[in-house]
This record gives sequence, C-alpha cells and structure tokens, in this order.
Amino acid sequence: SRLAHPEAYERFKDIKQEPFLLRMKRTVDESPAQFLAMAALPAVGGIFYLNGRNTHLTFSQRVMHTRVMGQATVLLLLTGVAGYHFLVDDPEEHKRHIPRKAAEHEASA
Repeated sequence: SRLAHPEAYERFKDIKQEPFLLRMKRTVDESPAQFLAMAALPAVGGIFYLNGRNTHLTFSQRVMHTRVMGQATVLLLLTGVAGYHFLVDDPEEHKRHIPRKAAEHEASA
C-alpha cells in the first residue's frame, strides 16, 4: 500500500507512467533473460495453438512442429537481443569489470 511503503509506491507510480517501449527497453537492458522468457513463452504457446488447427497431423507431429518452430523463434529473439546489446553496449563500461591483473596485462600489450 501507499502508506506502508511510500518509496515502493513512488517507484511503481513512475514506472507505470513510462511508455511501453521504454519499459521493454529497460527490461532488455537490465535482464535480457527475463525479456526472452516474456517473449518466447507466449510465442511458443501461440505456435502450438496454431499447429493444433492442423487436423491431418498427429499430436506428436504437432509437438515436433511446435518444437522446431519454437526453437527458431527463440533463436531469432536471442539473436535480436544479442545484436541489440552489441550495438548499444559501451565497451568502456566493461573495462571496469576486468580483474586488475588482466587489465595490467592488457595495458602492457
């Protein structure tokens, strides 16, 4: 509630007012695995639902079709997130996380 946790309420209120695309961008930046799960599970469920309309296939064939198309979908999502991070990430930010000995070795090379 607002009275019990005013800081959490203010943080939630600010997030709620953000546009949807900015919230998705922040989710991809902060936790790409959560974004992949949020996008992949409904996509694979939708593929399975649409494959259910193919009455000429047996259940095991529908499951195999769903698996193959679901893997392709997840692979495309994973490639998209990796490409996004490749284009957006700052290489200087990652140098701060290199252990001291490795950084000294890179500096001398």
